[in-house]
Amino acid sequence: MGLLVALGLLAVLQYRWISRASDAERDRLEAGLEASASRFCEAFDSELGRIYRAFQLPEGFRSGDLESELTARLAAWRKEAPVPGLVRELLVVTRPGREAVEIRRLDEASGRLVETSPDPDLA
Repeated sequence: MGLLVALGLLAVLQYRWISRASDAERDRLEAGLEASASRFCEAFDSELGRIYRAFQLPEGFRSGDLESELTARLAAWRKEAPVPGLVRELLVVTRPGREAVEIRRLDEASGRLVETSPDPDLA
């Protein structure tokens, strides 16, 4: 009889230990997931900042040099960027009037800015 009680007690203790171990493993996995997500967000924010700095034109920049400047910056970006595919194309958006919006895309082959219609995602 004592053996049966000891066996039952051992089964209850084993169940509790396994439950605690499982809870600890779940907590460890959640912490790892949070840390990974945080590192991803920091890396993504860092890349967005690099893109902004790479293509931000200085104040007083003459628009006559815009095409060659953007072509050079895009070529440099593609050569040096850790994730070069993050910048697929460059668009220049200007507002010549109060209501009008002009969108031009940098054509890499010719190095010229060509008029383009707005992408529905940009609308």
